[in-house]
Amino acid sequence: MQDRKETSESECAERFEQVYKVLCHERCLKHLPAVEAYLREKHLRLCSDRIRLEEWPPIIGGIARNRDLVEILIYSRSRRRKVREKINNEEKLEALWRYRAKEQQQQPIIYTNFLLRCLLNSIMICARESSALKSLVLDGIPLSPKYLRILCDGFVNNISLENLSLPKCSIGDTGCDMLLNALQDLPNLKTLNLSACCLTSRSIGSLSSFLKKRKGNISENVWKDMNTEERRKKNYGLRTLVLSKNNKLNDNGIRRLMNALKNDFWLKVLGLRHCGITKIGAEIIFEFLRTNRVLTTIDLRENDIPSEILRSITKILRQKKSEKEEWISTRKKSDRRYERDSTFREKRSNRTNTARRVFVDGKTTENFTVSSREMKNFEENQFEVEQNSLDFDNLDNFEESKLNLQDLQLRLSDLISSNEALEKEIKRKGISLEEEKNRRTEAEETCEKIKSLLERLKDKLIVRSRTRSEEDRGDNQPFDGLRGVLRILEGFSTADKLPAIEMQEG
Repeated sequence: MQDRKETSESECAERFEQVYKVLCHERCLKHLPAVEAYLREKHLRLCSDRIRLEEWPPIIGGIARNRDLVEILIYSRSRRRKVREKINNEEKLEALWRYRAKEQQQQPIIYTNFLLRCLLNSIMICARESSALKSLVLDGIPLSPKYLRILCDGFVNNISLENLSLPKCSIGDTGCDMLLNALQDLPNLKTLNLSACCLTSRSIGSLSSFLKKRKGNISENVWKDMNTEERRKKNYGLRTLVLSKNNKLNDNGIRRLMNALKNDFWLKVLGLRHCGITKIGAEIIFEFLRTNRVLTTIDLRENDIPSEILRSITKILRQKKSEKEEWISTRKKSDRRYERDSTFREKRSNRTNTARRVFVDGKTTENFTVSSREMKNFEENQFEVEQNSLDFDNLDNFEESKLNLQDLQLRLSDLISSNEALEKEIKRKGISLEEEKNRRTEAEETCEKIKSLLERLKDKLIVRSRTRSEEDRGDNQPFDGLRGVLRILEGFSTADKLPAIEMQEG
């Protein structure tokens, strides 16, 4: 009985709705309809401008103890977004609230040091402890570096977050660098929205490092603890990046961004609305889209871009879309055929295994015997099944080679282990990889120099041999020896070992 009670209490502590109602009951407060509007879908969406001071503690406590919410969305539409830094404790906050009530001021109470820190701390705890949270949206909440640092602490070891959106949060270049460093190890992050965050071209450097780090992590972990079917279904990498309304990115930032995305194989949607892009930046984007086959949607509205370049970009994107639709239809047909053929293989394997089990039982069971005639018929039938399946196997050789990723995984693991063994052997002999590379490079350069000198010597010898008369050739046998040396040296590309050369004696 006691165990059931503890279990129910723990479940209550993990559900935001239950925690929120309990905290409201303790403070004799009514439940806010705006808070409860989307809780059935496990979504919390509220406007911070309309919440009074006494209504915040149940919300903050519920977020901190929540373990079931899938989405948290908190937004502000106030024009004045300056945080009062001096209001840094509860007493000052209550005094400010009483003063505002007396003066009938309407500025949201969220723009105070103490309350904003409490809210971000609760979100940080939820992001760190909850495995259900997939989407976090803070819209119009000013996040200077000291507030953003609190939020970033919640992203450590988070494996569930897929969507992070911080529009109009004014994080700046410093905050962008801090945020991207915290997001590097989030394996399932698919969407990142940093629109209207006061970013400049400096932030593109941090974004480039972020994309390279994530690419390395994905390449390292893509084969780990996952079978072939899971690899086909799971989506990797960042799919949507929104940088709209950062008008200081300009053409320099776009150039750096396109260079960073050249080696990215996952980004499909890019938002660059009102980013100060001119004709130069548009041409860079056009050249990038000609080689990139992944990006399918790009937002270039409210930029100073000529209409002819926009038409060219639109044409490329439409062509990509048609190619993608054609590829998807072909893949669906291939998947259906693969499933149908896999079912046929399974049935054939079951029939063969059943016949083999009967034969084994006939050998081990006294009451059941298999005659030689029946055994012969069984072998003939099995041979016919194998013959009938030859054409099928030949038709699907391409599909099997394409889908047999498990065999590729084994080969890659063998290659990695052999490289590690080679590295250990080189370290054991006291030779580093860099030293070995330098030694071989020097040997090749030396060989090239010798080769060029010998080529010139060869040309001189040919000229002199043609001008000499036949009587003088018998007295100049050393030249014949040098020709033999040249013929031998032509077969060697390295200067590590040179053959012993015997000169002809006169």
